[in-house]
Amino acid sequence: MRLCTLSAILLATASLIETPQSGHFTTCPKELMSYCIEGECRFIQSENKPSCVCKFGYIGSRCEFLDIFYLTGRRDKFIVVGLVLAILLLMIAIIITCFCVHRFRRRHKAKKNSREEAEVLSSEPLDGKDSRAEDEDTAMTTLA
Repeated sequence: MRLCTLSAILLATASLIETPQSGHFTTCPKELMSYCIEGECRFIQSENKPSCVCKFGYIGSRCEFLDIFYLTGRRDKFIVVGLVLAILLLMIAIIITCFCVHRFRRRHKAKKNSREEAEVLSSEPLDGKDSRAEDEDTAMTTLA
């Protein structure tokens, strides 16, 4: 009994697979036979318009474009190469930014140090003695 049920299911499945879907696609009218450039024309009855089934390697609504990845056969490699190049460009941009910031800070620090040295040098007297100390000594002796 079980074997008969299994064979009946297999026969029903095979008949479903073998029967084409009727009603959705039909052959294109003669005036639309050249509608598809590199493919086979099919007419969609529900939308009342032609459609194309492209040959391998062609894309587009009318199979008018050659797929560049088909020519090379390396679609996945293009993605990997693109990602690697993007990461390298990002790393180069980060390195250039760090280099520029470092140079800016070093120049800014050098200018700050030179200004501080100029201020210190301009506040010191020319003979090398501290004029404030002499003023304090003079003031003390005049008071006494």
